[in-house]
Amino acid sequence: MIGTQTLSIESSLYQGILLNSICLLIVMLFSTQPSSSAQTEEAKKLLMSSYDSTKLYTVVSHHQPQDPMEISVTQGDLVGVVVEKDPMGNKDRWYIDNGG
Repeated sequence: MIGTQTLSIESSLYQGILLNSICLLIVMLFSTQPSSSAQTEEAKKLLMSSYDSTKLYTVVSHHQPQDPMEISVTQGDLVGVVVEKDPMGNKDRWYIDNGG
């Protein structure tokens, strides 16, 4: 029989693995050519006041949009996760806000 403490530890472990996977996905989504525009401090402040810290991520690689459903982000930009899927329902891509 598995105790509730064991289940709690396993749940925390799975949450950690999921968070690491999500971070890796964000890195993969933003790993293309550099962008020419930098995010303003006002945009970062707006995001920090609009989103819980668990929904904020710092971009680690530049990304140029490849289709109309994508936005341009630069390494160091702050983004807020609106929904953990894109507007078309694809969970491999997230609907994000760059404060712009």
